[in-house]
Order: sequence, then structure tokens, then C-alpha cells
Amino acid sequence: MRISFEKMNAEIKRVMIKACLTEEQAQICAKVHTESSRDGVYSHGLNRVSRFIDYVNKGWVDIKAIPTLVKSFGCMENYDGNMGIGILNAKFVMNRAMELAKENNIGIVALRNTTHWMRGGTYAWDAANEGLLSICWTNTESCMPAWGSKVTCVGNNPFCIGIPRKDGNIVLDMAM
Repeated sequence: MRISFEKMNAEIKRVMIKACLTEEQAQICAKVHTESSRDGVYSHGLNRVSRFIDYVNKGWVDIKAIPTLVKSFGCMENYDGNMGIGILNAKFVMNRAMELAKENNIGIVALRNTTHWMRGGTYAWDAANEGLLSICWTNTESCMPAWGSKVTCVGNNPFCIGIPRKDGNIVLDMAM
């Protein structure tokens, strides 16, 4: 069954608002989830919404938290996400990185204490669409053994590169 982008986006937004996100928070999160499903990244689209809502209800995600600046040095900044909504935290730091890059020709922003950012390629697309090259990555929980081991000790961390081009941007979004 095919569901239109608009219908899926509206339903996810409705569910997010029901979980006490603001209208703006819900719209941004719904768009990221819906775009992920639309683009074939089903692992981080619609199927992650119920888990996100569960984490909000358990208090594992602080929907009122906003990133706070920890340290700044010219073109580099470090933020604490305060266990806020991962999508919003990641959007915030990518926007800061883009602002810094426009001012300094490079922008490097780190983020700690956040929750799942969903599809990492989202933020590489944001930068590429602004005409900026980007490299984004994050850590994740250990979910697989290292080569030759039987002990789960390595995360399948995402790594994303966004390359702006006149003939269409290129975004690499992969798990390591």
C-alpha cells in the first residue's frame, strides 16, 4: 500500500504533537521521518516513530531540552544536547556548522549527550543543499563483534559525506 508523503507526514506530526512536542518540533521531526521513508531508508523512517514516542514517554528524551554551548574557539564549537530530541539537536549543530563555515570557510561542531539523530544523511543533504561540503558521523551502541571475535563490542556507526554539485548533489550515507 502506498501512502502519500503528505498523509504520512501529517500523521507522524499528529502523533508527535500528541506526545507533547510543539508544533514546530513535530513538523521538523515528522519531515525527517517521512523523507527517510520516502527515500527508501526504511530503517530510520516511519518504523522509528513508535520507538521515539516510547522513549519520550519513558523520559529518555527531554523534549524541552535545547543544546547549550560548552566551548567555542573560532570556527569550532562544542555543544551539550542535554538529552534532547536527536533530530532537533543534529539540525541545530549542522546549522551552526554551516554558519561557521560561511564565516570562516570551515565549521566544526561537536555534540554530546543527545539522542538518536535518525538518518545521518539528512544533515549531509542540508549542507549540500546550501552549497557546502560536509562530513558527519556519530557513535552508537555496540551491536556486533569485531572481526574474529564472539563478543559484541563494536558499533555500526554512521558516516555521511555531502558534496554539492551543479549537476545534482551527492550524499554518501553509510554504516561503518
